[in-house]
Amino acid sequence: MRSERESDRRVDAVNEPVRAKVEVSKDAAQRKLAPELMIMTSQPAVDVDVVVWLSDTSEAALKALKDAGLVIKATVPGKSVTGRVSSAQLLKLAQLPSVRFVSKKV
Repeated sequence: MRSERESDRRVDAVNEPVRAKVEVSKDAAQRKLAPELMIMTSQPAVDVDVVVWLSDTSEAALKALKDAGLVIKATVPGKSVTGRVSSAQLLKLAQLPSVRFVSKKV
């Protein structure tokens, strides 16, 4: 019969890849943010105007952007949206699969 300690190690080993995927997802999201926006994620929250470059501009993708906190102001069909989002929500926005890149609106 296996000891509890051995059993715990096996459970930890099984869960390790899941933890790694979460980290990769966060790293991937960080790479989708322009440097000036990445800096803003570690500062007090402010609203910021952004351009979100998309791989998918379907209604479902636009709804996901809204659910992530983006207030859409304009769209370029098949390409991008501009809008306003809290800097506290930037990583959440960048983690969406349809988001290719997020830059600050000039």
